[in-house]
Amino acid sequence: MATSRREKCLARFHAVLAGIVAGNPAGKPGTFYANTFPLVKRWTAQGPDLGTAANVPAVSLAAVREQKTDGPLEQIRCTLDVEVAVFIRHDEAAETRSTDAFLTDLVRDIELAILNNRRLVDPSSGEELCEDIEVRGGEMFPVEPGEPYAGYVMDIAIKYRHSNIDPDYVV
Repeated sequence: MATSRREKCLARFHAVLAGIVAGNPAGKPGTFYANTFPLVKRWTAQGPDLGTAANVPAVSLAAVREQKTDGPLEQIRCTLDVEVAVFIRHDEAAETRSTDAFLTDLVRDIELAILNNRRLVDPSSGEELCEDIEVRGGEMFPVEPGEPYAGYVMDIAIKYRHSNIDPDYVV
């Protein structure tokens, strides 16, 4: 079964986020992560299943909309908007920073992973799956006072292209 360029981009983006591990596991300059995400999941119709409290901080990603325009040379240019939600359980006895500082640290690691993987290179083939990834912004999601869970939703744009006759093929 053929895999569309869109799905290849989403699968590789998921793998990039799942590869965030505290420290500098790849040994690359500028890729020192402060955190490890025990759970990184793609969206399902059931909603984000975060499992147990041991699985936080957790990340959920979902493709929410896509724009397509005809491009030159028989290609379609696509911008895929992806929401990346970061969930935490803030145990203030164990984590003395503010919730805002805790989330900011996690968002920084995701941004660092994106900046170091802007073309979503397929490690098996060396193929660049997209033209660029852009962090457009984000916001904390509302939390009731006293609730131990909090989170931040990032707006990400993955820009890629494919043939105007075959979404699996790049011109």
